[in-house]
Parts: sequence; C-alpha cells; structure tokens
Amino acid sequence: MRNKRTIMNPTALGWLIAIIMASIIIGIWGYFYLSGCQSILTQQGVDQTFLNESKMLIELTENSDGWESDGDPNRDREIRWGHFALKLENRSEWDFESLRFSYVIYRNCKRDGREFIETEAHPEKIGTLQSGETWNWKTNDKGSFKVPTEGFLNEVVGAVFQVYLRSADGVEIMREVRTPSNLSAKQYPWKSPPGSDNNAVVPSEVRLSQYSLDMINAGKRSPEDMFLYEADQYFNGRDGFERNIGKALWLYREAYKLEPSAKSAFGLGMIYTYRPPFKEVGRGLTFLEEAAEQNHHSACFMLAEFYSSNSDPKQRNEEKAIFFGLKAVELNPKSMRAHGSLAAAYARDGKFDEAIEHQEKSIEIYSSFRGANDAYKDSQQKKLVLYESRMPYPED
Repeated sequence: MRNKRTIMNPTALGWLIAIIMASIIIGIWGYFYLSGCQSILTQQGVDQTFLNESKMLIELTENSDGWESDGDPNRDREIRWGHFALKLENRSEWDFESLRFSYVIYRNCKRDGREFIETEAHPEKIGTLQSGETWNWKTNDKGSFKVPTEGFLNEVVGAVFQVYLRSADGVEIMREVRTPSNLSAKQYPWKSPPGSDNNAVVPSEVRLSQYSLDMINAGKRSPEDMFLYEADQYFNGRDGFERNIGKALWLYREAYKLEPSAKSAFGLGMIYTYRPPFKEVGRGLTFLEEAAEQNHHSACFMLAEFYSSNSDPKQRNEEKAIFFGLKAVELNPKSMRAHGSLAAAYARDGKFDEAIEHQEKSIEIYSSFRGANDAYKDSQQKKLVLYESRMPYPED
C-alpha cells in the first residue's frame, strides 16, 4: 500500500514564513526600544543625581603656598603664591561620564598707573567619575595672589569653576562653585565662553595694541620690546589681555625674528616644551638652552628641573641637569628655585650629600621670606627626607 505524502499549500507556507519573520523583527525592535527607554531613564537618573549636592559633592578651596621671590635676579620682589583646588566626590550609585570643567581666575591689577580686572579662562577635561570615586585637581601653575610693590598690584580676588555633564537630551548641564561664595558674576563677568578654546591655533597675524604702537612711534620702545611685552601678557593673561597661547607664540616668533634674544628664546621654549597643542619638546629644549646660554636665569633652573625630575626617564639627563642647576645658582645665589633644581639634579645623579646641601639652602631661603607657608615648606622638607634616604625626586 502506497504511503500518502502531505504537501503544504505554497500559499500557506509563504504566510507561515512571513509570520515568523515578522515575529523576529518585532522581537528585535521591542528589545532595542525597551533598551533605549531604559537607557534614557538611566541617563535621566544620572542627570538628577549630578544636580543633587548630597550625591555629587563639588568643593572649591583657595590655598596659599607662601611667599617666594619672583625669580628675576634684576628685581627684589616677593610674591605670595597660591593655587585653587577642586574636589569632586561621587556619593551616588551612578557613574558620571564625559565630565569636564572650566574655570576663571579673577585678579585686581595695577600696572603703569592703570587699574583693571584681569581674568583667565581655562577649559579642562575630567572624563569618567565612577560611583564612590573621589577626584582631586589643583591649578598646575602657581599664580601670584599678590605682589606687594609700590605702583604694582596683582591680587587674586577669587575664582569661578563650572563642572559640566552631558544630559540625556545631549545638552550639557552645569554645576557652579565659586570662592569666595559672594563673588559677583556681574562685577566680574566672563571674558570668554566657558569651555571655549581660543589657544589652539596660531593666528596668521596679531595686531599690536594702540598703546604698543604709540610707544614705538614715540621712540620710547623698540618693536621687539613691544612684541615681547604683549607676548608675555597673552601668555600670562595680564594687563587686561585675555590669556591666549596662540597669540603669544606668534608674538614671540616675531620678536625672535627681529632679535634672537634670551627673552624671546625663553618664551618660545616654554610654549614648545610645556604647552599643548604646540608642544614640541625637542624644539622647546633647543630654545630654552639658547636662552640659558645668554644667562637667562629662569631658563637655567627650568632646564635643571626638566632634565632631573621629568616623569619620563628617557627625557632625563643628569649631566645637563647639574650643568644648568649650577649655572642657575651662579646667576642668582639667593634663588630658592635654583638651589632646589640643583638639589634634584644632584640626587638624580646619586650625589646625595650635595643634594642635601642645596635642598637645605633652598629651604633656608624660603623660610626667610615674610609669611612663608608651612605646607609648602613641608613639601620641601619631604624632598630633603628623600635625599637623606638616598632617593631621588621624584621616586622611580
């Protein structure tokens, strides 16, 4: 007896396949839809937590680092140094991603009989702050809180820090802290938008201010002098000039073309050695060494510090560090920075007795300054303890 074979109608088979495919598509769509909803809800929870002061702690403090010479052997001037410290503490169950912050330092300034408010705007990146993590940051360069000299004032009056998180809808949300807490935004307005980066490009030309042009036309200053003057102001954000490293670099180049002096070489060296995005270390060191050859004191101790204490062992050079440290001390025996850099150089070369001698001298000079800060002195004492333990700074 022949077996009967059941053959499905082609039309029915087609419908069955269509139903199966539709089910798969709907399932995939539903998965991603629900995942997207969950992601949005999660991000909204993160946003609300970021704005909650008890869940996301943001603290800003102003700290004094004591009194110190400004490092210029041609002037007898002491500066009260200081820095701002920012602390973020994530006390929530969420991770905060794509964090960044921007800050502005405000100073009361007086130069050449002119009084003005000076600001410095800086954008910075944090990245991710995980649940339970604490993040600490302080301004890298010590900024003078006050220079007590007749006819000259550079006094920090406060700072505003703004911390940003990208929200669920792609717009950044912001938390702001300021010190002192009563610092008035109307009295000290932002000079550039928070987070803007006007330092990343070297302009094709920088026009000198009318003040500089008048000085040149009156024969009171040379073009090189005024290029250097304005380059220094853009580099440091002084005399009413907003800090702009790109403009400073252009002006230092022009000054160097007119006269390859120690000052123009030092300015170029500092930018190329330490300032991204223009950082070209080899090129920068060449300019710094050129300035040092012309007896530029700051160039000497900066080179000694670079060659002895660089975090990259490949960049260190004990012989050069000692050479430039000795020259810095010779140029200005009363400079604590010179003795400190030479101490680090000797320690890196294993000559710890000499390192101890110069570190003690550095501490002695610092301690003689009016209003010397104990915290800063303690940090120098720690270096001395390292040298006494036959260890260099920083430790490898």
